[in-house]
Amino acid sequence: MHVAWHLPAGAPPAPELQRRLVNDGVGIYSLASAPVHTVEPFDVGDSIVLLGYPCLTEDRIRGAVELIAAALDRPSSRSAPAREPQDLRDVRDVIEGR
Repeated sequence: MHVAWHLPAGAPPAPELQRRLVNDGVGIYSLASAPVHTVEPFDVGDSIVLLGYPCLTEDRIRGAVELIAAALDRPSSRSAPAREPQDLRDVRDVIEGR
């Protein structure tokens, strides 16, 4: 089971976020690197990630969400603007099903 998450405006590109999280021990898939097939072509693959969770305990999911939030707070290698705190709550809400 996976959740497809559209990154909020101002977030780093999905492949960059994926690289940041690998260094933190959290695995996500950018849509471009995920083993998926799309029916229609689209141009937002840079802003979609897949989050897998069925084999994780709630504590590990919470820990991963915190690491995702921290990775989103880090400045992008492309010098993206700083993220707003609301975006971090959105990440937690999506992952925790709120």
